Amino acid sequence: MAALNSKRGASILVYAIIGIIIAVVFFTFAANLIGGFLDEFPKVSGSVTDTNNVICFGGGKDNSIHCLEKLTGEPLFTFEKAKKWKKGGADSTPKLTKEGLYFAIGNHVCAYNPTGAIWNNCYEASGSITTDIEANFGLVCFGTDRNEYTCLNQRDGSQILTIKAKEKCLSHACTTLVKPIVTEDYIYVGLGHKVCKYDKFSSGPLDETASVWGRCIGFSFDTSNIELKNDLMCFGAGNNNLVACFNATAGDPIFNSLTKAQGFAGSKPHLEGDLIYFALGNKLYKWNISQDELLELVDFGIVSSSINTDFAANDEVICFGSGDNDAIRCSEKNELASGFFVSASDKWDATDAKSTPAIDNGLLYFALGDHVCAYDIALAKSASNHIVGESSAQKWCADPDFDYQINSGIAVLENE
Repeated sequence: MAALNSKRGASILVYAIIGIIIAVVFFTFAANLIGGFLDEFPKVSGSVTDTNNVICFGGGKDNSIHCLEKLTGEPLFTFEKAKKWKKGGADSTPKLTKEGLYFAIGNHVCAYNPTGAIWNNCYEASGSITTDIEANFGLVCFGTDRNEYTCLNQRDGSQILTIKAKEKCLSHACTTLVKPIVTEDYIYVGLGHKVCKYDKFSSGPLDETASVWGRCIGFSFDTSNIELKNDLMCFGAGNNNLVACFNATAGDPIFNSLTKAQGFAGSKPHLEGDLIYFALGNKLYKWNISQDELLELVDFGIVSSSINTDFAANDEVICFGSGDNDAIRCSEKNELASGFFVSASDKWDATDAKSTPAIDNGLLYFALGDHVCAYDIALAKSASNHIVGESSAQKWCADPDFDYQINSGIAVLENE
């Protein structure tokens, strides 16, 4: 009898072990199945809230878009790419509009507002996004590393049109690195060494032969982003060492800096009335169109390389990022003075100033290394040198989960 009970006990133990093994296998399979399902979706926390109260930027290699509250720097919205998305990187500057936030991670473009996703799904492009995002007059446009621009319907994310260079174009002359500009009737883009203008209501794939001007404006090297105001279009021509301005309607030349000053022109010029502010090498210039007068605003000889972020400006200062291991620098617009600069702590993981800053309501918003900060410009002007964390001009500086160099520009809601 004892032997029988012993056999029964052994059998129960065997069945229990088998049951445990089956349960482990089942739960492992279920966990992998659920995990694989969840990997298909991005991780979203918080909401965009009122687009007038946030600043947004890409976190670079963290594959995320972040939005912070303007006055406090508190995190309000984070969008992290889905693990199954094959391409990553969040270096494109997002676009904030009254309708919502439009942004790119890897080869996906997404749209969010306070209620959640605007589109049913993020748009998946064939190549990684290479430009900042433009969203205006019903279109969302961007360039990819397939040397192609794509424009989507701003309302539902459906594809409207594409623009690319001729098939026989050499690859280095066909790049799509310039942020598109969308107006009520036209789209302006950079195709490698050329700037082109297209009818916004065109259908089908477009190439440079469809340019409204009958041609594209060409140089020998890639151009900067384009500045367009009051029918005046200006851009830097890179290693052509000049800044050029054209009549946007006809494409006729108006200004060329080559005979007056030279230097690498990688920054988008800044237009205000009759004044054009632009960078050549490490010098900042101001040209008065009506008086045909060129002034050297300031020589940033301490900048180790050429100025190549775009500018942020208000009535008093014009600011930019000055590259590797450097600073955010601001120059007085009305005086030939260097103004002030903000440098990073040498204890940070990253210290480059490669992000285009933004100015709104007297505050300078900027990314420096892996930090994002807000400074009171009026207070910052009282001293020439500021170090993050050691300045009375600092309103806030955030580094919650930003573990990588931030190259994306800072997006604020633009005044219309």
